[in-house]
Amino acid sequence: MGTVFLSNIYPIILNNYLKKELKNYFGKTEIKNIIKKTNIGYKNMIKNHQTIEIDKNTYRNLCVNTYFINVYKNIENEISHDVYKKIQENIIKNSKILTIKNK
Repeated sequence: MGTVFLSNIYPIILNNYLKKELKNYFGKTEIKNIIKKTNIGYKNMIKNHQTIEIDKNTYRNLCVNTYFINVYKNIENEISHDVYKKIQENIIKNSKILTIKNK
């Protein structure tokens, strides 16, 4: 039950931060398409891992990393890898939930 909740809540949280970061590089329509494709890819990848018996911190890391893999998959041809790393760092740095968990 806890893993299903975690796998559903992290994309919602990360979508808001991703929208803010992508505004510098894409238009509204492109951002909607990127987020839509990212969420579909995330759900397809994470559904196989919802029954895994691991601790919550490891599963949290799995969810966040799966989300970022799908973001990169959808924007890799549009922006450079360095810009993507900067976007990822800004999202993690600005997300209070992720920074609290890292400390």
